[in-house]
Amino acid sequence: MLRTLTGIRCGELWPQQAARQLATLDRMLGGRLAVNIISSDLRGETPASGPRCRRATEVMTVLRALLNGQTIDHSGEFYTLTHATKRGHSARSRSSASPFSTQLKTAQLSAANCRRGTSGAISA
Repeated sequence: MLRTLTGIRCGELWPQQAARQLATLDRMLGGRLAVNIISSDLRGETPASGPRCRRATEVMTVLRALLNGQTIDHSGEFYTLTHATKRGHSARSRSSASPFSTQLKTAQLSAANCRRGTSGAISA
């Protein structure tokens, strides 16, 4: 099965906005979307790898909840969301064993490697 890969840079989108856009793309592609979570910031900004990786991990946590249809209250180091939900197109019903959820779990493992300084980007 052919999949389409898109990347999002953590410093450029709010997680709720990213969730809406990713759900729309995933719906258009019939559930064949793969996502690369890029831990870098906006062009010209170079924060240390620790904060970049912590933010990428936080983004993945929020994205997973929103893409699975949850309404969340989240107060983290980088983002605060109150009664947040993904609006617009619904992502397909996903269980924790779905390919997308599995990719996010893999990405969180990659985030642990990033925190140890072994990876500059997180691939979902």
